[in-house]
Amino acid sequence: MNLSYYQSSPLEEWITQHYIKSNITFPGDLEVERVADIFQVDVVFANVKSHVQWDDDYYLIILNNRLSKPYYRADFFHELCHPLKHYGNQTQMPKAFRELQEIQAKLFQLYAALPFHIIKNYIMMPATVIADEFCLPVEIVETRLIQIRNRIFQKRIEKQYKSLDHPRKYDPAKWSNETKRIMQKLYLRFSQK
Repeated sequence: MNLSYYQSSPLEEWITQHYIKSNITFPGDLEVERVADIFQVDVVFANVKSHVQWDDDYYLIILNNRLSKPYYRADFFHELCHPLKHYGNQTQMPKAFRELQEIQAKLFQLYAALPFHIIKNYIMMPATVIADEFCLPVEIVETRLIQIRNRIFQKRIEKQYKSLDHPRKYDPAKWSNETKRIMQKLYLRFSQK
């Protein structure tokens, strides 16, 4: 797999810049407390469903203390998106807008928990090994690996398509007689209106 084809999204770049600036370069650097400090978020554990509370100047992520470490870490990276990238109270939003924010939080989770600048060194390992290394559920690792492979495949196909010798503009001199006849009819029809 040629990793040079991988292209990060703007959100992914934003997260990566924060990580690199803070010397987050290995899976072990992605501890909840350290990442929370980078983004100036407090974290507490409680016997409740993981969620986030915030106002203009203060962010608090409450993680479910009944979850195993891989699952509370996954929740942390998901919940981290809401105060950093979202506005408003989800309970007062239309359903479609809440769903959009949840989709965005799932993407954020993948980028923040498995940043490309780190996972690229593990990409050829089995998902279970990566999950152990990053201390995350296997299904999140598998989703991220599929996303990475799809982006690489897409860029590779785009590059191959651009390298093909195909005309960039239409050339009437190369039209078949039937195409010329149809184009003439269209021209006459629309030029008379």
